[in-house]
Formats: sequence, structure tokens, C-alpha cells
Amino acid sequence: MNAILREDCEAPVLTNEAIEVHLSYLRPAIEALTAKVDKANEAREAGDAMLAEKIDQANKAREAGDLMLADKIDQANKAREAGDLMLADKIDQANRDRAAGDAMLADKIDQANKAREAGDAMLADKIDQANKAREAGDAMLSDKIDQANRAREAGDAVLAGKIDQANNTLGDLSKVVNKIDNRQAALLWVGGGLVALITISITVGKAFNWF
Repeated sequence: MNAILREDCEAPVLTNEAIEVHLSYLRPAIEALTAKVDKANEAREAGDAMLAEKIDQANKAREAGDLMLADKIDQANKAREAGDLMLADKIDQANRDRAAGDAMLADKIDQANKAREAGDAMLADKIDQANKAREAGDAMLSDKIDQANRAREAGDAVLAGKIDQANNTLGDLSKVVNKIDNRQAALLWVGGGLVALITISITVGKAFNWF
């Protein structure tokens, strides 16, 4: 190594020529390193530019997507609002129809109740009339039975009187026949018997209204 040594505790130093020689060895490596650094910087700058461009494109795409999403959300909200209005209208119509149906049903129930009440009143009136007619018929039948019983009792009394008269007549005839001669009594008895039989027949026939 080319160096100048000096006394008095001076440190050894290189000469300018030696430094130039060393620098001449280092310069290619430094230049190569500088070139590499420059290329790396250029590549980084190119990458940064590409990344910035991609970020810009991504931002633009995101903004476009956000706009599209916002538009779809607005459309969905409008469709939902329209659906809500349609549903509310259908609910109102259903409520009106239900109210009308309830009113119609209530009217029909009232009419049915009135008809039932009228039918009940008519049935009750007919039952009353039937009861009155039955009572009148029962009274008429009872009166006819009483009349028939009285007529039967009167007929029985008349018949008993007729029978008593016939018995009395037979008794009188028997006394007369006993006083007559045997032959004449026999004839008279036969004739009297015939007369008595005829008389009894007439009496009984009149009693029973046979003639």
C-alpha cells in the first residue's frame, strides 16, 4: 500500500494517487449499483404508476358500482313502496269487502230471525186455534154422549114400563083362564096365549121401535 508514514505519532494516510486507484476499482461497481438502483427506481416508479392507475380504475369501478348499487337500491325502494301501496290498497279493499259481507250477513240474520219470529207466531196461533177447536169438539162430543146417555136411560125406562105392562096383562089373562072350563079353558088358553103373544110382540115391537 502506497502511504506516507510520518513521525511524531501521525497516522498513516493514503496519497491521492492511491485513492484514485482505489476509486477506479470501486467506480464500476458503484456505477453498476447505481444503474441497478436507477433501474429499480424506474421499475418502482413504473409499478407505482401502474398501481396508481389500477387504484384509479378500481376507484372508478367502485364509484360506478356504488352508483349502480345506489340505483338498484332506489329501484328496489320504489318497487317496495309501490308494493306497499298495492298491498295497502288490497288490504283496504279486503276490509271494505269484509265490512260489506258482515253487513250483508247481519241483514240476512235479521231477516231470518224476523221470519222465524213470524213463523213462531203463526205456529203459536195455529196451535191455539187447534186447541180451541179440540176443546170445542171435546165439549160437543161430551154433550152428544150426555144426550145419548139420557136417551138410552129414557128408552130403558120406557122398555121397563112396557115389560111391566106385558107382565101385568099376562097375569090378568092367567087368572081369567083359570076360571074357565077345562075345554073352554084350553081353547081360551090357546087363544089367550095367542092374543098374549101377539100383544107381547106388539108391545115389545113398539118398545124397540120395530114397527
